[in-house]
Amino acid sequence: MENDDLKEYIKELEADNKKLKIQITNDKEFKKKISKTGYWIFKKLGLIFISSDLKENTNAIIDEFNEKKKVSKDTVVNFSVSVFKRLTRMRLITIMIALLALVSPILLFQQNKLIRRQNEKIGEQTSLFELQNKLVNQQSFLAEAARRSSKTVELGSILKDVDVELNNIANIDSTLSPRLVSKIINLSFLLKPYQYLENGEIIERPLSPERGQLLMQLIGSGINKSFLTNSILQNCDFSYSDLKNIRLYNVDLRDMNMKNSNFAGVVFDAVTFENSDFSGSYFNKSTFNGCDFSNGNLSNTIILNSKFIFNTFIFAQLSNSKVFKTSFHLSDLRAVNFSESILNNIDFVEVKFGKDKIEKKYGKKKYTLERNTIFKGAEYIDSLFVSKQNWLQYHQDNLGIEGLENLNSIKPLDQKYYFTTYKDSNLKSDSYLIGTTNKVYWTYNKESKKWEGKSIY
Repeated sequence: MENDDLKEYIKELEADNKKLKIQITNDKEFKKKISKTGYWIFKKLGLIFISSDLKENTNAIIDEFNEKKKVSKDTVVNFSVSVFKRLTRMRLITIMIALLALVSPILLFQQNKLIRRQNEKIGEQTSLFELQNKLVNQQSFLAEAARRSSKTVELGSILKDVDVELNNIANIDSTLSPRLVSKIINLSFLLKPYQYLENGEIIERPLSPERGQLLMQLIGSGINKSFLTNSILQNCDFSYSDLKNIRLYNVDLRDMNMKNSNFAGVVFDAVTFENSDFSGSYFNKSTFNGCDFSNGNLSNTIILNSKFIFNTFIFAQLSNSKVFKTSFHLSDLRAVNFSESILNNIDFVEVKFGKDKIEKKYGKKKYTLERNTIFKGAEYIDSLFVSKQNWLQYHQDNLGIEGLENLNSIKPLDQKYYFTTYKDSNLKSDSYLIGTTNKVYWTYNKESKKWEGKSIY
């Protein structure tokens, strides 16, 4: 109904617009007529102005004076009348010219007024067209969202089957039949991401709330943990999952595909994410306590205002990520790759850096890979909170970590700055702030979908 009303209103605006255009055209034609009429009047008045009466009477006075050495009364009267007529005509002409001069600006004012009204109508019409297009787009997204969310019926059916099998007295191991496992895995691939309406706006990135629901339902179903991880979760597709504001404790989510997912507001305690792929995911006001991200892929992620307390990130990839106002307090960041990333306002107090080894498999062959923590090639690093005054020298000289050369200032942590920037953090008053003189303010451009930095001094 709203769309139909908009269409009717737009039709009315178009009709008003046509009327205004006709009125402006008529005003222009009327102005041309006025100009032609004014020219004709001016021409006629000019003829009157240069009439022959005054000339004849002037010649009569001169001739009569040359012949008779005097001028008769009649001749003087005729001359005076001619002069009076001429002066009167001049006044009339002046008055008429003044009137014409007044009429022209009034017509221009009226024309400009009509043009302004027309522009206002066009602007209003354009705004309504944009609103209509937005509503049409929203309808399209909502239709697609309704179509894809219809899979929730199938999700409900599968979860009922899970309950039936788990409640079977003979199922002492709390596992599921191969047929049901296959249905769950297939469903995870069918639950495609899409853009949906949230707070009156279409979300920027496509997500799948249903995949998030499937994951949470499986975790809470009572399936044997080892069977759930190895036979189901590792084979499912949980990329683009919407996991906003969920809480998890002591769950094994290793070797999982969780690319491009939404982890805003989550609270995870003692969760294992070893070898899992989080690339392209979004973290905002997220909390991870005692979790294991070893050898995980967190490249191309956006991490804002988050806490990773006492976590393990050994050999994790954090390259090309944007990390702002985030704490890694007491975490193990050995062999983590931060290349091409932006790190600003980061809590590295009591964090482990340096080299570590990992055993990799390539087919049947095994090999050991050794790597140091990598900051080299980072796009921007500033405002690192550390626990020791010689932190920079120690990590460069003793641990051989490269990429910290631009950090050229260190000072004790300002109590005021500390309490306004990290109200809930684990920073201590005796910590130190390492920074650079090249300060950059970073903002996210929604149109280009890129982070843009502007130097500030």
